[in-house]
Amino acid sequence: MGEAKRKASQLAAWLETLAPDEWQVFAVARAAYERIVKALGATGMCYRMSFFLTTYLAQERGVRVDPVVGYVNDGTGDTMISHAWVELGGKKTDITLTMTEHAEAQPTGALLILGREMRKGRATYTYHRERSADALREITELMRDSRLRHGLLAKEAEHERMIAIAKDLELMRKYLDVAPDGLGYEKLSGMIAGAQF
Repeated sequence: MGEAKRKASQLAAWLETLAPDEWQVFAVARAAYERIVKALGATGMCYRMSFFLTTYLAQERGVRVDPVVGYVNDGTGDTMISHAWVELGGKKTDITLTMTEHAEAQPTGALLILGREMRKGRATYTYHRERSADALREITELMRDSRLRHGLLAKEAEHERMIAIAKDLELMRKYLDVAPDGLGYEKLSGMIAGAQF
């Protein structure tokens, strides 16, 4: 059996194990990845796509997932960057780390759906809800540099704001509806319309 056939067979076997809610998460995440993230070459959309998946699954499919605003680490040092993903039963779905704004500085990560690596990235990221002690020491040290402080403080404020939004479906929908590039909830929903669910 060729490699492609073997992978297809493994995926089919895995899909057979999914509960109905898991199947919905898989189908919606796959469609959003293919038709939005990949199609647009979208970078820097982790908050938006996590809020979209959460809202769409709840409103259109009756499935509740947990949006998580936390941190990821690429394994090359202590740096932990703000990132968002969704979870169902503790299984992570992350469709945005596959494309990064500055791939040379931030390597791409895997496409994860329900904890399964659907596509490899250049780095193997770990996911964290809070910064480690080493990461906290590093950010404290960086804040001492007056050239970096303003940008770091803005990013910290954004992270806290996203945590607050992630606690409420209505706030997530409002966040999506005021997207400055027009890629709000209705537009994103339309982009996955007709996908095989």
